[in-house]
Amino acid sequence: MLIWLGPKIKRFGDSHNAQTIADFFAEKYSVSASTITSVVTIFAFLLIASAQFIGIASLASVITNVSWSVALVIAAIITIAYTSFGGLRNDIMTDFIQFWIILAMLVVMIPFSFIKQGGFDILRTLPVTSFNPFAYGGPVFFFGSMILGALVMITQMDVWQRTYSAKSESTVRKAYVWSFIIAIPLYVLPVLFGLMARQLYPGIVGEQSLFTLMLSTLPSWLLGIGFAGILAAAMSSIDSMIIVGSTSFANDIYARYIHKKEYEHHLLNKTRLFAVVFGTIALLIAYFVPNIVKLVVLGTFLTLNFLPAILGGFFWRKANAKAAFWSILVSTIILVASWIPLGTDAWLPAFFSSMIIYLVGGWISYKPRIVLERQSQ
Repeated sequence: MLIWLGPKIKRFGDSHNAQTIADFFAEKYSVSASTITSVVTIFAFLLIASAQFIGIASLASVITNVSWSVALVIAAIITIAYTSFGGLRNDIMTDFIQFWIILAMLVVMIPFSFIKQGGFDILRTLPVTSFNPFAYGGPVFFFGSMILGALVMITQMDVWQRTYSAKSESTVRKAYVWSFIIAIPLYVLPVLFGLMARQLYPGIVGEQSLFTLMLSTLPSWLLGIGFAGILAAAMSSIDSMIIVGSTSFANDIYARYIHKKEYEHHLLNKTRLFAVVFGTIALLIAYFVPNIVKLVVLGTFLTLNFLPAILGGFFWRKANAKAAFWSILVSTIILVASWIPLGTDAWLPAFFSSMIIYLVGGWISYKPRIVLERQSQ
């Protein structure tokens, strides 16, 4: 999807000097649509950043035997500090380095943790339910993930920021081609390791399964690579989340409503301060809701509601500002209200309400060009 749509996002960013996904909504729709997009983005990325903090804290507590809460605070302070002062360029460079560390970790674990320990034989002993694609969220969640999984990346602001920052449209297209190829083992291998750990260590806490597998299977001289890979995976996500949240608030809320005449260098300093605040709030969420999967799923569901307005803004001549605003607002309320009773199925009423409101609103409010010309006369 991004191989096809990424160059269009890059073209928009260059022509409008855009910095956030909310800039797209401001240009295509209205300031109110842009603001609601920014608010939901900040909340969603707070949840996802919290999940990554939990991952780092879980690893640190396994390595050092310190309490989970102490490890959480230390991990948050370090990540918030280097992200706040580094900015987007530093975020991209550190993520580039962290990618190779993650890849090295996976390469190391294949011979030592999977093949040597008889990973395929262990997987054969798992109960059939472990391979049931409907076991986590049921058929609705499974097929929804298959259909919308490719589309949800279009709604992620960190993807938009990186696309904006690319050298050219050709660079964007090549980057997403290679990302598509490389991402496959990065999704498959951790799942296999997790299933293996579940069978080897019954009753293990899910958030610590990969770390425990490393401790028991990797030789001591390779443990550093393994643990560094997990830290890199979490940190490469956290710093992006913090950049997204602080930039969204600084550009779309603070500079628009609170201090409209802020100079650019002053706004940069404020963005650093917002990064600290954003990271601190994510830390608190991680402490009180220590569940990686629930936080990531809810955060992803929130941004999924942008999808109709994004695609409509690019390709639909009936795209309407009011329809875009209400589709996001109503679907967000429905998602949050139905999250507890419906759980992972909450995306269904939320997403379809977003799509229906956007399409119906566009059709009702659409006026052909000839009508608009007569009204102006």
